[in-house]
Amino acid sequence: MNFSTVLTLGLLITSGSANAASLFVRPTTVIFARGESAASVTVTNSGTAPVTAQLRLYDWDQRENQDSLTKSLSLVASPPMLQIPAGSSQTIRLVRVLSKPAVAEESYRMIVDEIPDPGSTDNGTGVVVQLRYSVPIFVLPKSAQSASATFKASLSGDSLVLDVSNRGKAHAQISNVRVGYRDGSTNVVGAGLLGYVLPDKQRQWKLDVPPGGANRGAPTQLQAQVNGKELRVAL
Repeated sequence: MNFSTVLTLGLLITSGSANAASLFVRPTTVIFARGESAASVTVTNSGTAPVTAQLRLYDWDQRENQDSLTKSLSLVASPPMLQIPAGSSQTIRLVRVLSKPAVAEESYRMIVDEIPDPGSTDNGTGVVVQLRYSVPIFVLPKSAQSASATFKASLSGDSLVLDVSNRGKAHAQISNVRVGYRDGSTNVVGAGLLGYVLPDKQRQWKLDVPPGGANRGAPTQLQAQVNGKELRVAL
């Protein structure tokens, strides 16, 4: 099972009426504190109709520039299926069931799916919208570990090719990617969260570069945040 993004919000359009439910999952990244075997997630329905949600947990790896998910035997969710009334929230408990504590950072994904009401039909004049969230989960070991991300960036026409290698023992979260120019100005090429690079893994992204204007010339610098810290690399 492959997912190429950290957080997926999927839309499935079929015949039926518009679903008035609106599903939200918080936090958007789950961290098991050092030495802890449980964490909590809150699922909220801010819509005007009840919503049924299903939670599935996967071991998360990265292979051939893709996120690889395998059904997890290490984490369980309680409850795995829930119905949330309109305007209400429910807390789900996530439990690591392995008997031995984590000796290295462990990576998982939680997929939260809205299950459409089969009775939501309106003679084929509307739509049923199914929401999907893909939430990263990290279990931290007792000993502190850190990421060690190395960036290689190059321009190819109107695109920025970004290679990130992480030789550290903790995940690297890549966000707020920009290109900088000689005059000090910048252009955003990857707003918000771009993705994650797991320990001892490598990822590549190809991003569109907005026109910089003749007076600025070609970009000379890549700017990004790695786990919230600013990084700058010459192009």
